[in-house]
Amino acid sequence: MGSRSGTDRRSNNSVGPSSIQWAHSGRLRWQRRFVDRAARGPETRSDRTGVTGATSRGAYCRALRGTPLEVTALIQYRMARELTAERGAAMARTGSRICGDHACDFPETARIFDRCDGREHAHGMGSNATEVLWDAVLIGGGAAGLSAAVTLARAGRKVLVVDEDSSRAAATDRITGLFSREGISPAGLLRLGHDDAQRYGATCLDGRVTALNWRGEDQGFLVETATGEEVATRAVVVGTGLSDQLPDITGLRERWGREVLFCPYMDGYEVRGERIGLIGGPDADASVAYAQLLRQWTGDLIYFPRGAALTEEHRSALAARDIHLLEGEVANVVTVEDRLRGVELDDGRAVPRTVLFVAPIPVPQDALLRTLGCDVGENGFIAADFDGATSVPGVFAAGDVVRPYGQLVDAVAAGNRAGAALNHYLVRLDIAAARASYEAEQPFSAALESLAQRVRQTTVERGI
Repeated sequence: MGSRSGTDRRSNNSVGPSSIQWAHSGRLRWQRRFVDRAARGPETRSDRTGVTGATSRGAYCRALRGTPLEVTALIQYRMARELTAERGAAMARTGSRICGDHACDFPETARIFDRCDGREHAHGMGSNATEVLWDAVLIGGGAAGLSAAVTLARAGRKVLVVDEDSSRAAATDRITGLFSREGISPAGLLRLGHDDAQRYGATCLDGRVTALNWRGEDQGFLVETATGEEVATRAVVVGTGLSDQLPDITGLRERWGREVLFCPYMDGYEVRGERIGLIGGPDADASVAYAQLLRQWTGDLIYFPRGAALTEEHRSALAARDIHLLEGEVANVVTVEDRLRGVELDDGRAVPRTVLFVAPIPVPQDALLRTLGCDVGENGFIAADFDGATSVPGVFAAGDVVRPYGQLVDAVAAGNRAGAALNHYLVRLDIAAARASYEAEQPFSAALESLAQRVRQTTVERGI
């Protein structure tokens, strides 16, 4: 259901990555109607209630033999001309949309609901008038998601942040290494981020997103939460982060974020000079390099290789900087009065330590992105460019979910870039829609008349 490739089961229409361009500029349902009407000739007002849906988009592309802009201009011109004749007024130039059986003004980037003749209409949202179409939904309210939300809200976009409050930073009680926010608690930092986003008009919703689906050519994405709420949006930023898979050592998880640490740049200064132990991983090169880095903060460092295949070069490099190597499997973490006091090896030896560093395996929380069919990179993470754009148009990702173990400031920067890139994406769609609407109000040119003739001829010949 969520894939952007394959077949749309609801309409039997071919669906592909390029379809998003048609969703906001071509308005395929209107193309089908007016191509069909061009073949039939004039119709009465009551004929406008149905839409022919059996013909594929590709067939209409071939039939029209024109660019999407030309096709849209032709279609919207014909709608405008008929409505003008019937109501005595042309469609508004900026963002004019057809709503039911009359024309109404609808700025594409500002809102989803209009009040026309005292009635409320949900544009592009199907029959449910209670739905709201957001410009962007930010899935994940961590540093990356909130940074993207602030950027988009400041751009005047309609933004929703959905967050289940499961940040990795919650394991620690303070943030370090973040310019101007040194020592702030993770909860305090996120609270400030929510305040900033809401100050500029973003809406924040507590909840867990369980599904992210593409709804079709003209309806963007549908976000579903664990409580059954459904949210429609033109584009999304996924900032769901990752989880840390720690070694299976008794008591290690309980001290995670306290005396069991990962990043020396975030926590090294606070534990400088202490008795530090490094629990290595299976990659000997990476673990030895990690030990050499930690040596910067302490002169009392023990490296537990845990079976990694060390070469003589590894051993000599460790010895040269007085990094002690202790073979044997770490069985459990020893704590006394709620403080880490050391580790115990599988042979019963006790090794006093006050701090442990470990390199966990990063597990990205990217199920939503995989369900949509986003490409996966060589590192096993979802592939995204520098600005967070994935292989699926309209889907952006930022932070640890696509780039593991960046600093907090990296996540903030990534969210800012993704927010700006998403806004540029929406601007391109807005331009296409605005140009189509503008062209539709221009005099009916010879080129469009020729296109209309080709439509009539082709629909008759091919029986579309």
